Amino acid sequence: LAADAADNTYALDGPTSSLYKFTTPGGGSIRVIGTGSAGNGADGGSDLATAGGLALNGTVAAGVALDQDGHLFVGDQTNVKLRMVPAVTIVGGRYNFATDMAAGKLFTIDGSIVNTLSPRAIGIDASRNAFYLDNRTVFKLAPNGTKSTVGSVFPTSALQGLTVDRSGNIYVSQLANVFMYPVVGGTYFGTPLAAGSTNGWQVVPGVGAFTKRSMAVDRLGNLYMTDFLGEALYVLDAVSGTRYRVAGTGSGGTTLAAGGTPTSGVLTGIIGIAASTIGKVYFTTGNKVWRMP
Repeated sequence: LAADAADNTYALDGPTSSLYKFTTPGGGSIRVIGTGSAGNGADGGSDLATAGGLALNGTVAAGVALDQDGHLFVGDQTNVKLRMVPAVTIVGGRYNFATDMAAGKLFTIDGSIVNTLSPRAIGIDASRNAFYLDNRTVFKLAPNGTKSTVGSVFPTSALQGLTVDRSGNIYVSQLANVFMYPVVGGTYFGTPLAAGSTNGWQVVPGVGAFTKRSMAVDRLGNLYMTDFLGEALYVLDAVSGTRYRVAGTGSGGTTLAAGGTPTSGVLTGIIGIAASTIGKVYFTTGNKVWRMP
C-alpha cells in the first residue's frame, strides 16, 4: 500500500495481479497496471490499464511505493522483478535503464532478484534510493543503477515488512522483531541507537510480540505496524517508545464497521499500511482500503 499527498492510495490485488489507484475517498478506483490475470509485460508496453504486466502472489504481501516525484515502484513477485511506472518521462540512465522510460509505462529496474515471491516490501528515501526485500536480504538500488546490500543478511526467517522514514533510517520486520538501520545515530523511541555503519541492524525496543507483516513511519517518526494474526494495528511512539493499539480489538469480536471507533472491531486480513506526507494513515483489510480519522 502507498499513499500520495493528494490523499490517493495505491494497492496491489494479488488474485487479479493488478495495481489500483483509489482516488480521494469516494472518488472511485482506477486500475493502473494489470488486466485481471497474471502476466509478464514487456518494458515500455502499451496502455498499462489494459496490457497487463504483473504476476502477484495472492497470499504474500507485495511491495508498492511512491517517491517524491510520483513515480510508482512495484514488486512483481512471481516474475521476481522490481518494476517502475514513471509519473513523467525519465531520461535514460536512471536506475541503469539504458533508454528513456516513458510516463505511465511499466519498466523493470531490477531483474536479478533470485528468491521466489520477492520483493515483498519497498521503501524510497529522499535521495530516490529504492530499498526492497529479497527473502532475508535488504537491497538498495541507487538512482545511478548501483545495487548493494544494507547491513548483513538476516540469519533466520524471511523478512516481512520494510519502511524508510524522512531521515532515511530503514526499518524491517520479521514475525517476531522489528530491526532498524539508523543512518545517523540518535535517540529513537526513547532509546539511544548508534549509526548503522557502526552496529548494523539493531532491534527496536518496545515493539512487543505479534505477527508483524507491514510497517509505515509517519512524518513525526511514529512507527505503525500491522498485526496479521491479531487483526489489529499498533503504533510505537517516536519519542517515548510506548506502544499503543490504534485500530482493531486485538482479541477477536465483530468486524470493524466504516465510520466506527477504530478499536471497536476486528481488522480481518490486515496486511498493507501506509502513511502520507499530509499526516494520514491508511491500511488494507481483505478487499478494502481504510483511512484513519
